[in-house]
Amino acid sequence: MTLPSFIIRHALLLLVLSVLKNLCGILQSVVTTPSLYSNLILVAMRTLPERMSPASDPVTMWTREEVLKRHQMRKEKGRMEEAVQKIGGRDCHTQLSPWTPSFEKVGCFPQRRKCFGEVFNKRYER
Repeated sequence: MTLPSFIIRHALLLLVLSVLKNLCGILQSVVTTPSLYSNLILVAMRTLPERMSPASDPVTMWTREEVLKRHQMRKEKGRMEEAVQKIGGRDCHTQLSPWTPSFEKVGCFPQRRKCFGEVFNKRYER
C-alpha cells in the first residue's frame, strides 16, 4: 500500500521548511552571540579575498591587517617549534623551573641547543 502523492509532497514541504527554520535559528545565534560572531568574522578575514572580507571586527576592534599579522606570527611560532623538535632540542624557557629568579633571563646555548639546567646537571651530577 503506497501513500498518496499529496501526503508525500506535504511531508517534503514540511521537511524543507523545518530545515530552513533551523538554519535561521543557527544564523541568529551566531549573529547575536558576540564570541561566535567575532570568531566568524576572524575566519572570514583570514580566508576570504581582500575585497570580500570585512575590514574590521566590531567586537574585538581588530583590522584585517592585524588579524593576518597575528595569524602569520602563530604559523611562524608553530614552524619554529617543529624545527626545534626535529633537531632534537628542547624549548629552554618551558623546561626551566618557573620559580627560579633567572627563569626569564636564562637562554639556550645556540651551539649545543641545550638548556642551562641540563648542562648544569651534567657537570655536577657526580
